[in-house]
Amino acid sequence: ASKLKKTTVLAEYLRSLGEKDVGIAARFLAAQPFAPSSSKSLQVGGAIVVEAVRQVAGVDRQTLNQAFGEHGEIGEAISPLWPEPEEGAEPLRLQEVQGVFEAIAATGVQEAKRQLVVSLLRRCGSREAVYLTKIILGDMRTGVSEGVIEMALAEAFGEKVGAVRSARLLVGDLDAVAELAFNRALDRAAFRPFVPLGYMLAQPVMTAEEMVAVLAGREAIAEDKYDGIRAQLHAAPVEGEGARGVRVELFSRGSGLVTYSFPDIVEGVRAFARGGGGNGRRFVLDGEIVPMRVGA
Repeated sequence: ASKLKKTTVLAEYLRSLGEKDVGIAARFLAAQPFAPSSSKSLQVGGAIVVEAVRQVAGVDRQTLNQAFGEHGEIGEAISPLWPEPEEGAEPLRLQEVQGVFEAIAATGVQEAKRQLVVSLLRRCGSREAVYLTKIILGDMRTGVSEGVIEMALAEAFGEKVGAVRSARLLVGDLDAVAELAFNRALDRAAFRPFVPLGYMLAQPVMTAEEMVAVLAGREAIAEDKYDGIRAQLHAAPVEGEGARGVRVELFSRGSGLVTYSFPDIVEGVRAFARGGGGNGRRFVLDGEIVPMRVGA
């Protein structure tokens, strides 16, 4: 339960990995099959995972449902039911799992997705199966937040936590900052257009007195806030496409791509971005999407 002990365990693990694995490991620890900026998704729901588990574990639905009821989620539910890996099965490797995830994301055929999940599960021991399913479903439930992973990266590679977090705000993705930390190159962290920046999230306080105490005597200005959907918008000209060639993307708080959910915002911003002279305008907006009724 100790955050410090978790950090130390993770640091030791991350330090043991090579450059090609450390980024994948950091991302998997956060239950991310892909970097959020990639906009890739496994598109594998609980039904596919359940059927794959039933096939590999050889259990009926009633037994599995009973296990779900006892444990509350599929990962821990399958541990006591899991068979030993098939004889001669090669142990799973991080890059190999990532490769299968790429194949799962690339196919829209549900049966093909299920068989790919089965191919991974057949090589898992019980604890491996637990965490593989957690990563696939995007919910690790280990008490390891992304902040703890950042702390572990700092400890693993002798960097300051502040330096890791500053780099993360610029590069966005955990795997990218992990590779920079591995190479002792956090100072080379740079903003990449259309890769969401780390969000500057506020911390709630319950009273005005508490807020004043947090600010430690500094001057402050208070304003009303309209609550909406936290989002980040990136806009930039596209080379070689003239004045009309402007790319606009919207990202959710979780860094998922939501551009096509808000065509009115995108078109309005695109028109503005085109008006910046010959080269157009490039910018990032970080704020709230707030719905408004205009007119009567």
